[in-house]
Formats: sequence, C-alpha cells, structure tokens
Amino acid sequence: MSGSRQARRAGAVLFVGALLGLLSVSSGGCDMLKGKTEKKAFAEACTQGADCESGECATYGSICTKSCTFDKDCGSGLVCRVKDVGTGNECSKPFGIAPGPNATCNAPAECQHAQCLRKVGDATGPGICSKFCADASECPDGMKICESISDSGQLKMCLPGDPAAPAAEKPKFVAPKPKPLGDAGAPDAGGTTDAGTTTDAGATATDGGTRPTL
Repeated sequence: MSGSRQARRAGAVLFVGALLGLLSVSSGGCDMLKGKTEKKAFAEACTQGADCESGECATYGSICTKSCTFDKDCGSGLVCRVKDVGTGNECSKPFGIAPGPNATCNAPAECQHAQCLRKVGDATGPGICSKFCADASECPDGMKICESISDSGQLKMCLPGDPAAPAAEKPKFVAPKPKPLGDAGAPDAGGTTDAGTTTDAGATATDGGTRPTL
C-alpha cells in the first residue's frame, strides 16, 4: 500500500514538473514570436531596413524612414534628402550644409538635401546647396525663387536671385545626381551650417564605408 502511494506521488510530481516545463517553453516561444514581429516606427533608430515598419533605414542618421518630397513631409528636425542609390527621396537627419545662397558645394553628398545646383554651362565652378519647395515660403533668405529647373521636372527648387526679375535674367541651374555613398562619402555630422555660411566642402567628407550617425 505504501509503495502504491509513493508511486502515485512520484507520478504527480512528474506530471506537475512536465506541465510547468511546457508552460515555460510556451511562454518563451510567445516572447520569441513577439520579438520577431515588432518593428520600429518612423524616425526610431535602426541599423537595417528589416528593423523598420517601412522596411527602410535611412543612410543619414540611421532612422526608420519613408519616402518624401518636401521637408514638411518628414516633420521637425528631419530633411527630405535625395537617395544616394536608386531614385526618389527619403526622410533623413540633416547631415551636411544647409541650403542657402552662399552655401557652396562641390558634390551633392555635401548638402543636407543632396542637391548641389550648378549654373548651366559652369561644370567646374562650385555649386550651391538647395532643396525642393512647394512655394517660396519654404526657401531660405536669398533663395526666394521657387521654380523648376531642367533636371527637376515639375518639382520646384529654391534658387538664388531676384524673384521679380524677368525669366530671361534669372540664372539657370542643373542638379547633378548624387553619387553612391561609397564614392562620394557622407558629410560629417559636424558639417551642418547656417544657410548663409560658406563651408569648405573638403571638410565635410567622411569614410564612404561608414553609415553616418549622431
């Protein structure tokens, strides 16, 4: 009789142990599945596109990003930057030189929006950093002309000059396509300047193999 009780007790202990083990495994499995499905929202830090709900992690700033046309599409503290690779624009942190009439550049990657405009017919002179605009109110002082250029299609860009001047007297610009990050390099985070300040373009490049971060 005593042996039978001991056997039942041993069986009960084994059953409870197995049940607890099963519950533990089940809970751990749920946590693992939960971790796999959670994605980061727009503007949250990321290291790769798979981290983000949008599937895109911005090269400049390492944040979950999205497509954009104007800065206002991205929100405060972010800019709408031309992609280094492929087509279109994405929201990024403002690395590089801010748009302005004296914001000179030698390559698109040096500018916050990757838009380094050059005067038509002047392929060797420095350009100026610009950005897309819906109207002149979105442009910095000294660049209150918001018009399309030959490269921008229907989209308008902030341009220097007198908005009241006849069209024939306004300077004409082109916007070279940004080079991939490995070729052009990414501006150093410390290279951000006021729109009216001329920055030495050679001081804004970093190792093209690294992702710029704050």
